Amino acid sequence: MSITRRRLLVYAVMLASLLVVINLVKDIIRLSKADERLSASQAELTEAKKQQEELKRNLAVAGDGFWLEKQIRNVLKMAKPEEVVVVVPEEIVRASEIAAVGEAQRQEESNLSQWLKAFGF
Repeated sequence: MSITRRRLLVYAVMLASLLVVINLVKDIIRLSKADERLSASQAELTEAKKQQEELKRNLAVAGDGFWLEKQIRNVLKMAKPEEVVVVVPEEIVRASEIAAVGEAQRQEESNLSQWLKAFGF
């Protein structure tokens, strides 16, 4: 074999090796991007499953007649034929909430301290 043929063969092998390396790098990059898409899709699927479970729970609650009646009474302010709707003013609601908080604080005190306060000691 002549030297020029041998050089030509070496150059051809080097060129073929370079093309194989380039293709391998492209495949690695493509697989890396596919892996990123897969993990993003899995995260999206997990989020969708959580949302689906929450919606199923909401549907189970909404399918109950009690929930529908509660919405009709509270949101639409409607009543059954022989019932009367009573609207309580906000001041009274706030006052009752404050009284409930005071009662809770008083319940936290011991009986002895409550008796001492009652008799002025």
